[in-house]
Amino acid sequence: MTTHRSLHPSFGPGRPSLIFEPIVTLADGDVRAHEAIVATEAPVGFGLTRGGAFEYVLGKVAAHLARQARGAAVAFNVTLDQLLDERLPGLVGEIAERAGVEPHAFLFEIDATIAEIEPSAIRSAIERLHEDAWSVTLDRIDSARSPLQTLAALPVDMVKIDQRTIREAGRDRLETLTAVLTMARRLGIGTISAGISDLPELAAAIAHGYDLAQGPIFGEQVPAPRLRGEATGPAL
Repeated sequence: MTTHRSLHPSFGPGRPSLIFEPIVTLADGDVRAHEAIVATEAPVGFGLTRGGAFEYVLGKVAAHLARQARGAAVAFNVTLDQLLDERLPGLVGEIAERAGVEPHAFLFEIDATIAEIEPSAIRSAIERLHEDAWSVTLDRIDSARSPLQTLAALPVDMVKIDQRTIREAGRDRLETLTAVLTMARRLGIGTISAGISDLPELAAAIAHGYDLAQGPIFGEQVPAPRLRGEATGPAL
């Protein structure tokens, strides 16, 4: 079975299963949100198909949000086609309304490598989402060809750097990612350190001033039926 961080709109045979990874505020250790991760055999297709797996998965996310404390939120990756489709916020809003949850409890994420493909179109799409107060995170900025240029071009609310990339990065790349953190703070963009697996990486994330963090150190990814809004990792 393969785990995919993107909520693909349609899948092969069988229903996709959901797990949730806590996103923790480093200042106090509170769980700020969860990232919805889909596990499935064969993701295929694009577009916002009514009754498709994209709507099915978001319906499941909404149902779990409805059972959580007020203020709970779930982040999920969207594809380029989904982000550029003007029906996206309407579909998410309808699903949230049916479940009786706050629509803005759904947090959009877009992969930085995808964002580099059509930056002007993506900028316009993000600005449309901002008009309705939706939040957008730029995921995996560490994998972008030009991280600083990509961050400067897009009016995102949060930016995410994966520690797995940092472990393998050379000196020049580390300097670039440090500059990304500096730029994000100057622009008022929140920062997330992803993929944290041990205490030294957690200490480094705190020392570098990240706002939020996620990864194995905060506990196992939680299957949907067990979602409670709490991390099980070490106290901060």
